[in-house]
Amino acid sequence: AVDRQSTARVLGEVLHEIWKYSEQLCGKRLKPMLGHLLPYYEQRCGELPAKVREVVLAISAAQIDRVLAPKKVHAGVVNRRTPKTNAAIKALVPV
Repeated sequence: AVDRQSTARVLGEVLHEIWKYSEQLCGKRLKPMLGHLLPYYEQRCGELPAKVREVVLAISAAQIDRVLAPKKVHAGVVNRRTPKTNAAIKALVPV
């Protein structure tokens, strides 16, 4: 039997591997892709227990971000927002 703690640990490892190879997408973009990427993960790393597979496919985008948050800090990922288009113009115009 797979207990809750080991399921959470394996879930974190699975999501981290998939996240790394999906160009470090945010949870909102990663969630719809999990169903497509999971078979490739299993082919590469071995088949997952049914319970873990079920949890990976049912996880929400927000929960993905929470699970990956500590790993993103260690990976040096920061908010990748692009600057607003007016920011460059405002910098040139003296006020």
